[in-house]
Amino acid sequence: MSVLIAYAGKYGCTAKCVSILESQLTGPVSIVNLHHDPLPDLAAFEKIIIGGSIYYGQLQKPCVRLFREHLKTLMQKKVGVFICCGSPEQSDEFVTRALPSELRDSALKISCFGGELKPDAMNWWDRFVTSMVAKSAAKKNASPSTILQEAIIDFSAVMNKA
Repeated sequence: MSVLIAYAGKYGCTAKCVSILESQLTGPVSIVNLHHDPLPDLAAFEKIIIGGSIYYGQLQKPCVRLFREHLKTLMQKKVGVFICCGSPEQSDEFVTRALPSELRDSALKISCFGGELKPDAMNWWDRFVTSMVAKSAAKKNASPSTILQEAIIDFSAVMNKA
């Protein structure tokens, strides 16, 4: 039961989540970073997991491109989708904007894995915007960004059973 994880991230949180996810999946797993790895033939995989980070309210463009260009193939596969973002309460909105409705309806599992802020890895503008968002969240007593380990475990359990 071969599994492909195709992902795109910006500052490393998505890659970290992919690593955790891979350790939870059974069977052979291939991993493709959509920013710089070529996409293999999707027909070779029984299950396809696509994940990406939310950047300024949008899912990473390579993920959206994969959905658009390979929708027919994806509709014939067991598909799971995850996003990484620092505001899980908005994840449904992000998913609705990014995924074609057919894929949202047919996916085995769609999850938010949370997010991590890594200011040291960010450019100055992203650091500035992130600090403003963090200050706003602190005023509202919102929890700090964190990877949601339980969401990854739940997601992998669904994918393993499929």
